[in-house]
This record gives sequence, structure tokens and C-alpha cells, in this order.
Amino acid sequence: MNLPFIFQSPEFVYRDKSNSILSFEEDDCAIFFSKENKKITSLARSPFGSFSLPDNGRIKTIRSLVGKVLSHCKTNEIRSIEIKCYPEIYSTEKSEMINEVLTEAGFAIKYKDITQILKVDQELRLNRLRTRKLRQCEGAGFVFAELNSDKLGDAHELFAQSRKDKGYPVTMKLSDFKDEFSRFPSCYKLYGVSDGHVLIAAGVVITVNDEILYYFFGGHSQKYDDESPSTFLVYNLFQEARKKKIKRIDLGISTDKGELNLGLYNYKKSFGAFDSFKLTFEMNL
Repeated sequence: MNLPFIFQSPEFVYRDKSNSILSFEEDDCAIFFSKENKKITSLARSPFGSFSLPDNGRIKTIRSLVGKVLSHCKTNEIRSIEIKCYPEIYSTEKSEMINEVLTEAGFAIKYKDITQILKVDQELRLNRLRTRKLRQCEGAGFVFAELNSDKLGDAHELFAQSRKDKGYPVTMKLSDFKDEFSRFPSCYKLYGVSDGHVLIAAGVVITVNDEILYYFFGGHSQKYDDESPSTFLVYNLFQEARKKKIKRIDLGISTDKGELNLGLYNYKKSFGAFDSFKLTFEMNL
């Protein structure tokens, strides 16, 4: 059964009252858009938007919703529509229907991103390097644990340091994390790895639904590069997910607007991650 995704829920979509949101609904189906000037995006400040469909969602309903969106845009002089879809592996059947309808309506693929997924119902297939790093962490006595949100400050320092070391931007401020953890305490969780009393790695994990976890942010102290405590974190998160009967862990995209980051891709591949396309469609009117 494909359960609702947190990022498509009204609670998440309308979490920031300052954003201008357009909604289109029919039966139990819906799609939400952020509006900025003459462009609408589903959704701008979310990992994805696209169509929220029940298990019995039908292709004709998606067609009807697309018709409503196009009619609204023409009437209100909207010039550009962007739809960020969820990874196809989340629901292959629904993704196929959405892709078909958007293509026949005249949308084009703007970005073809690759997200990487750990299938929790299979064994974790660490390569030799990742296995060696795991053994180093175990030998060093590192401890994995879920952390209280009051550790977000320490965790954010690790995120910022790791991203700076790799040349990546820090896309969320500490205050943003605190807001999200406060709004969705049952969906946003913080996990960490400690060496004694020192936090040396951390990651934010979002419950997308009862079957999928999204490893949203992660990082570790540069001083521990040789041991790679992030390896220890992902390994233990996998074990936790297995106990909770989670089916998949989404490690996030390894592309930037469709361009592959080979280092990041190979890192996730070293855990045995599978590829799944995450498409962004666009139409200019």
C-alpha cells in the first residue's frame, strides 16, 4: 500500500503562512503550487510536490487536474509551470501515470535527477572500503543514538563544516531546522554518533510515510575523516529501520539540476544503494 507522503500533506504545504500557495483538488487527488511572480512550482521549498493520489487514483483524474492548472494559468497570466516529482521508486504505478499525463499535456523534462535508495528488506551491501570504515568505528567504541532536538545546534555545526569541506552550500539555517522539528516532532528525527561525550557525526531523518525514511542532512567532523563515522551512522540507521519494518531509506539525490556529482554518487553506491529517477517537469506558456 502506498501511504500519503508528508511533503504533500496540507500541514507541510501550508507550514509557512507567508508563502502564496495555490491548490487544485478533485476527488481524493490534489496538487499544490508555490507562486512567485508569473511562475508556479510544485513545490518550491520542498523536496518534491507533484500529485497526491490515493491508491485507487486514476489517470483521468490527473488529466482533469492538469486541465484545471492550465486553465488557471492562462486566465491569470502565469508564464511557467514547474512540477517536482517524487522518486519513481516511491510508487512506480503512480509515477508512470503522472509522467504519461504530463508528457501528453506538453510538459517537458527539465531535470532528470537520480536519487539513491537503500532497500531495507534486503541485506545492506557495503563495499570493502565501507566495511573497513565500519569496523574502525566499532573498534573505536563509537556510539550511535537518537538525539533530542536540543542537540540541533551541535549537529548543524557538523552539517555546515562537512558541506564547507566539500564545497556544498548550507541550504538550511539552524532556525529552519528548529522550526521544522517543532512543527513535525513525529516526522523529524535527529541521529548522531558520539566518541565519548563528543558528537562527531549527525543526520536528520524525515519520516516520509510509514514505509519510507528520507536521510535529509548529514555530516561528520573532519577530524574523523579516517574513521568515517557517517558510515557508522548510516549502517545503524539501516538496522533501526529494519526493526521498525521500514521498506526504504532515501539517501537523497546525487545530482544538481540533472548533473551527476560522481563522488557523492559513488559514496552512496558504496552502501549498495539503488538508483531511482526523480523528474522535474516544466511547461512555458
